[in-house]
Amino acid sequence: MAYLASSEGNTYQSIKRIRIWYALLILVMAIFLVRVFYLQVIRYDHYKNAALSDQLKQYQVPATRGSILGYDGDKTLPIVLNEKLYTLYADPAFIKDAPKVARDVTNIVGGDTDKYEKLMRTKDSRYQILAKKVTEEQKDKITKLEHPGLGTTRQDYRTYPQGTLASQVLGFVNDEGVGSYGIEQALNDKLKGQAGELKAI
Repeated sequence: MAYLASSEGNTYQSIKRIRIWYALLILVMAIFLVRVFYLQVIRYDHYKNAALSDQLKQYQVPATRGSILGYDGDKTLPIVLNEKLYTLYADPAFIKDAPKVARDVTNIVGGDTDKYEKLMRTKDSRYQILAKKVTEEQKDKITKLEHPGLGTTRQDYRTYPQGTLASQVLGFVNDEGVGSYGIEQALNDKLKGQAGELKAI
């Protein structure tokens, strides 16, 4: 009888230990699942943005500014329009022969070759503006060069088909694309449009 009692006691202790280990295993798994839920659901946006900030670069693409029209009887006449020109930029990470690329750019748009080369060698940068107000013809010539790391984006500049007519009333747009004086300033929020985004890895 003593042996039987001892055997039952050992069995009970073994079952108790198994239950304790089982409970600990469940506790560890529960902690792991809670942690995974916290990282992948609750903190998802935080870690996603942190990862993208190291890989994805975002650049603002200016919106097309609205035109200004005037009435001539029943007809409308353009008073302020946009002239389509381009901004030339370089991605230094893809520029392999900066001196040659800089010379080619100078031959097409003019400017300072040394300055272009310096911009193309900028470290830790994916976007360097080389020139503004590049014409359609110049843009096409640059495209034909097929230099990796060179690119253009369209940029609208204000032009006045009627010359100085009502210039004091119309106002003008400064280099930052903000209306100054007159209608350009009064209706700036409506005319400026909404900027977009350019994303690059």
